[in-house]
Amino acid sequence: MDFGGLRHGSHSFDLSPDGRLAYVADIGRNAVFVFKVSPEDGSLTLTDKNIAPRPTDGPRHVTPHPNGRYVYSLQEHTSMVDVFEVDQDAGKLKWLQGVKIIPEDHSPTLYWADEVRVSPSQKYLYCSTRGLEPKTRGWVAVFALDSNGLPTSSTPLCLWETPTSGGWANAVQPAPGSYNEDGVEYLALTDSEEGLVMVLSWDGKQVEEVARAQLENGAGAATAVWL
Repeated sequence: MDFGGLRHGSHSFDLSPDGRLAYVADIGRNAVFVFKVSPEDGSLTLTDKNIAPRPTDGPRHVTPHPNGRYVYSLQEHTSMVDVFEVDQDAGKLKWLQGVKIIPEDHSPTLYWADEVRVSPSQKYLYCSTRGLEPKTRGWVAVFALDSNGLPTSSTPLCLWETPTSGGWANAVQPAPGSYNEDGVEYLALTDSEEGLVMVLSWDGKQVEEVARAQLENGAGAATAVWL
């Protein structure tokens, strides 16, 4: 697969819940940049260039926990998600731990990780990775979070193999406020290989596909937005 310029440069820009900090994941520089956001004019001041824990990580996406105390950095090349503690006053990150989002006996060279998201209930961390080639299916990993937002274990509660490699996509997106009294949550999964958008359910034990739509005219979605 020809990645072209997608192997380098920043791939995401995310704000802290209070809007005071901005996080930029840069694959090529193998770092997450942290900026303070001016409340007056929105200008950015660099406060940290946090080099990824491993030399080949390639940070792709960063998402903050709603409490603002932690951020999760998805590493595209190693299929890891790293957890950082945020010094909100200094605008700096401190590495705490990393979790693997593919089976232990699988090589990360077969995959390129795509997305990381906190569940609407704040009880789970959803992560996804894509297969580099069509013959390699991707994975959705679910980790339990404690009340502070830290993974309770480096072992996922569930690893669900996706129907295809995911192509350029295989991005998970939880539906806001989708959890019900039984604790079931829903999330979208996009697929550009076959042009699919799937809805998955998570009941605290297993992931299941509950619906899918086939996009027309060869379209393939990169990510889903819930309205």
